[in-house]
Amino acid sequence: MRVGCDVARIERFEGKEDLARRLLSSREWEEYEACHDKATYLARAFAAKEAYVKATGRTKTDYRRLEVAHEEDGRPYLCLDGKRIDGDLSLSHDFVALAVLIVDERRNG
Repeated sequence: MRVGCDVARIERFEGKEDLARRLLSSREWEEYEACHDKATYLARAFAAKEAYVKATGRTKTDYRRLEVAHEEDGRPYLCLDGKRIDGDLSLSHDFVALAVLIVDERRNG
C-alpha cells in the first residue's frame, strides 16, 4: 500500500483558466466551466492528482489523463485513462483543498 497526500491553498487557483486547461480532463473541464466555485474545483483536482503522483512516484504523468469522478453517493475516486484506480481517495476543502489517496501498487501496475 502507498499513500499520497497534498494540500493546496484555494486562493492560489483563482482566475487560473490556463492552468485548468493543462490540468483537467475533458469531462472535468466541462464540470469546471459549469461550476460556481472554479478555484475550489481546480484546487481539489490538483490536490488529488498530486496525491496520485506522490503515492505512485509517477512524476511524468500528464494530469489530463487523471480524472476525479464520484460515486452516486458522492464519494470521490480517481481514474487513469478512463480506468478506475484501485484505491481510496478522500477530498476536503475549507480555505485549502486536501486530498489523500491510498493505492495498492500491486493492483495498479
